[in-house]
Amino acid sequence: MAEPSNTRGVVIVGGGFAGVTLAGALNDLLSHARKLYPKVAECGCTVTVLEAMDRLMGEFPEGLAEFARRQMERRGIEPTHLKGEPDGLDP
Repeated sequence: MAEPSNTRGVVIVGGGFAGVTLAGALNDLLSHARKLYPKVAECGCTVTVLEAMDRLMGEFPEGLAEFARRQMERRGIEPTHLKGEPDGLDP
């Protein structure tokens, strides 16, 4: 039997402007917290953005959306594209 993982993460559903902005802010917060609190650094906290469309920030020009995606990946934020809407989410 596998040992339970101590990894924690935040999943943001929606990769529009608000979701991408929130992911960046949370990632910055985690980055600063890791420097001050050793337990935060040990937990392996991650930030993931789930997007149902074929790209992030669909309301912006493709070049800007691609720039945002590259910046997110560079900072350790994982953008994940779903095929359709996620199942099992209640408002």
